[in-house]
Amino acid sequence: MQSTELDEKYFLERAHKRVENKDYKRAINDFTRAIRINPENIDSYLLRAKAKIECGLLDKAIDDLSLYFKNNQKSTKALLERGHCYELLHQKDLALIDYEKAAKLGSNIARDRKAVLETHLKHYTNKVKEISDEIQIKPNDKNKYFERAVAKSKQFSKDYSS
Repeated sequence: MQSTELDEKYFLERAHKRVENKDYKRAINDFTRAIRINPENIDSYLLRAKAKIECGLLDKAIDDLSLYFKNNQKSTKALLERGHCYELLHQKDLALIDYEKAAKLGSNIARDRKAVLETHLKHYTNKVKEISDEIQIKPNDKNKYFERAVAKSKQFSKDYSS
């Protein structure tokens, strides 16, 4: 074994221990070091993405998940994780795309998430349209403008309760 393989193994083992201890920031650093030593170990990108999600670094996690998915086109796990990140970032259209891809690969979880998300979006899209129609009839009703603003904010929120 070459010393670089030992170094990569060392950083990966240390990163895993840090994840177990919920020390995600340091785990990210160790995954990054392992990736610098061996950028071909694509699994490190997935693991680093999960640690980034725990730290709230969603955009950076999406980058890692995209790199991972590029090399593993059948990974429903990467699509589900990335879709979840998109949802948390209120980019529901992109989440739907990932859930659709994962569903086509056979993921029942993706099918369920897609259905819930589509139902949510349809409900609030209809609600916004309904209130907009009411505003057309009564343009001076300030409460209707407020109701529409609330409906629009719920349309893009993570809360799927009505």
